[in-house]
Parts: sequence; C-alpha cells; structure tokens
Amino acid sequence: MSVPFGGLHTRAAAHVRAAAPESGAVLDLGCGPGSLALRIARSRADLRVFGVDPVREMVTYATGLARRRGVDGRVRFAVGEAAALPYEQGTFDVVVATMSLHHWNALPAAVRELRRVVRPGGSIFVYHLRSADFAGLRAAVEAVAPEWTYQRKFLWMRVLPSLVFGCAKISVPGRR
Repeated sequence: MSVPFGGLHTRAAAHVRAAAPESGAVLDLGCGPGSLALRIARSRADLRVFGVDPVREMVTYATGLARRRGVDGRVRFAVGEAAALPYEQGTFDVVVATMSLHHWNALPAAVRELRRVVRPGGSIFVYHLRSADFAGLRAAVEAVAPEWTYQRKFLWMRVLPSLVFGCAKISVPGRR
C-alpha cells in the first residue's frame, strides 16, 4: 500500500470504528486487495467485516490475506459491484468505500443498492480524490434517498500535503 493510501485507510478505519455499533457489520465496497477491511477487523474484534470487489483476482487475494492474518472467521470477501451487491437487505451498519467511486458507473443504481443493504441508523463513508464525481453522488443521494443527510469534507494528508481527498459522509435516519 502506498503511503498516501495508507494514511487514507488510517482515517477511514478510524471513522468506521467510531460509527460502527458493538458487534456491527461493516462493508468495504470496492475493497481491492482487502487492506482496509483487514485493518478494520484487526482494530475492532467485535466487528464482522465484509469486502466486495468486481475483480475476482482481488477477492481471491484478499481472502488468502485474511486467512494468513488469522481473521478469516470475521472477514469475508465476495465478487460484486456497487450497483449489484450480493447481500441481503439491511445487512450493514456501516459501508466504507475508498478510491472506488470512479468505478460506480451508475450512481443512482449504486445508491439504491446502498439504501437496500444499509440498516436504519447506519453510515456510509465514501473517500476519493477531491476531483471525483462527488456532485454526481450527492445528486444521486438526493434523488434516490432524499431523507439521507449528505456531508462532504476535504482531507489533507501529512505526507503529501498537495494530495487532497474528499470524504462524503452519508447518514441514514432511523434506529439501529
């Protein structure tokens, strides 16, 4: 993992840890090799962590890495994409996505899927370079789930201060 993305994963994992309820379920959407999912699992042993990625080789690699790190009982990886998630309705308390927003070709369909799989009272964190289509994400949220709260902020990395990431935090109303 490169230094800038390592820093991004550190911040993302901290946000997830703070937002997830005890014994909660977390989805890393666009998990790639599983680095963030494993970091979250190692930081909070009470969480069940799932990762989904459209590339089968990434899922295979992440699954092997979870086994080697001894967390395969709490971390599961599957092939899937943002617009067609392979999970039941209301499965997750928190969804996190780092550097995958540019792969969400159909933003309204992705938001509909998030609406389906996130429990009431849940949180969604989307991190990407500040130039990503956060405006499109906001428009999709407003169209598909107008009751959700959308907040966007910028994150500066200490190692490369010129590298600025955007973070969209989406809050789902209701009780857990």
